[in-house]
Amino acid sequence: MNQGILILHPDNCESHPDVQQVIQLLQRERLIGSSIEGMPYSYFAGEMFLQLITFMGCSPHIRFEPEDEHDKGFCYIRLTASETLQIRVSEHARPPRCCACKKPVGKGWRTAVSQGEQITCPHCHQQQRPDQLSWRNDSGMGRFFIEIHNVFPGEAQPVPHLLLQLQSIDASQWRYFYLHSWQ
Repeated sequence: MNQGILILHPDNCESHPDVQQVIQLLQRERLIGSSIEGMPYSYFAGEMFLQLITFMGCSPHIRFEPEDEHDKGFCYIRLTASETLQIRVSEHARPPRCCACKKPVGKGWRTAVSQGEQITCPHCHQQQRPDQLSWRNDSGMGRFFIEIHNVFPGEAQPVPHLLLQLQSIDASQWRYFYLHSWQ
């Protein structure tokens, strides 16, 4: 059962860091361990995973090993990169907020975002591209993502040290968000 995904990505949605540099950094920081056979750019959690990803709550349940060869319900890390801008939206996401007046952009935002259209704020009538909206921790946009699978949304977050190390790769600040499931 997929509990959700914690996703880290450059805040600048045009940023496309070199995959090999990111892998080397994550290996050096020991966030990732060995690669998972049959799953490209996927890795077991490294020995410093629990020091780099902080879990909230009194007793989170995290499995770091698969129960069998078909099991994908354990916590693992996958890197995804794309030449085109990707919008990752949880099916439970709240509407993003306008960059000008900070109010929710209202209904119809999913269709506009999925088609890459500008969105007009119903409150202040400011037009903005999807990447200009305030997504909070429900959704995000970019060309490069570090996905931490099978983490319940809101249960974990990266420590500032990890985000600063990632920033050293491409000079873009990094942010994170959660997906229950993505489209």
